[in-house]
Amino acid sequence: MNIIDNKDRIILQELRRNCRISHRGLAKICGISAPAIRARIQNLEQTGVITNYLIQYCLEMAKADAYLIEVHTDGSEKVDDFVRLIGTNSMISEVCWSGLGEYIIIAYCLGVEGAAVLSDYIRSFSPVSMVKPYPLMFSRGQSRILTKSEKRVVEEMSEDPRLSVPDIAKRSGISTKTIRKIISTMNGTLFRFTLSWNPSAGINTGYIMKLQLRESPKTERFLIKLETQSIKNRILETYRCAIEPVLYVLVSPVTMIDYKKILCELRRFEEISKLSFITCVSWYSFPNILWINYRTILC
Repeated sequence: MNIIDNKDRIILQELRRNCRISHRGLAKICGISAPAIRARIQNLEQTGVITNYLIQYCLEMAKADAYLIEVHTDGSEKVDDFVRLIGTNSMISEVCWSGLGEYIIIAYCLGVEGAAVLSDYIRSFSPVSMVKPYPLMFSRGQSRILTKSEKRVVEEMSEDPRLSVPDIAKRSGISTKTIRKIISTMNGTLFRFTLSWNPSAGINTGYIMKLQLRESPKTERFLIKLETQSIKNRILETYRCAIEPVLYVLVSPVTMIDYKKILCELRRFEEISKLSFITCVSWYSFPNILWINYRTILC
């Protein structure tokens, strides 16, 4: 079993932002050698923490919105069957099960109507007692028609977004200079070169902290402080609600002592009015409408 330490978390954060980042680039960020980075990534892959590398449309390209959905059940469901069944809906990206009839779902919906359809779909399962969707604040990127060269590059990278520039050039007949320019232009604006993961695959216990924030001008400063405190390296992902002062933070402490330190650090912030959490017992990822392999490449 794999222990996810602070350097692994940094690697995961950076690969989620851009899975094409080089080992040398990661080594500079983490302060360790490139061979050590390679070994850590291989370990994360072999233990199932990293499950896939993929290209996602940015939200604006897909005309989609990001949602976090809280779901409660009466506990009578067979969890794997239940999760895999709701995961057949193409708007669902990730599902976290807490072990207590509580689920957190990350979804990408085609507008408010799509979110309503998805909520009704989840409610249609008999064990479900509550469904509460929260629209999230995510970078939307841009939307435009791809050039023929851009489309060709994306097609070549669709099976492996980490494919080297020389290999893309060999397959596509496009110059390496043009490919580098295309990738640099598209990354983070039209597409995300990212990964899917299973944070519960290591021996760490993952937690999703729900932070109810006080509505005040200090809230924005709090978000900046959160990114600069020592807790930053324990955070795997942050989800910010777009319509309520609520923040969900995915953390993965190594020990209970580490977990208590995270709680203590968070409770020091006066901007937090209420703190609750769910334990990530199991984590599931599904193909969804943002995956370019799931949809025809938009042209």
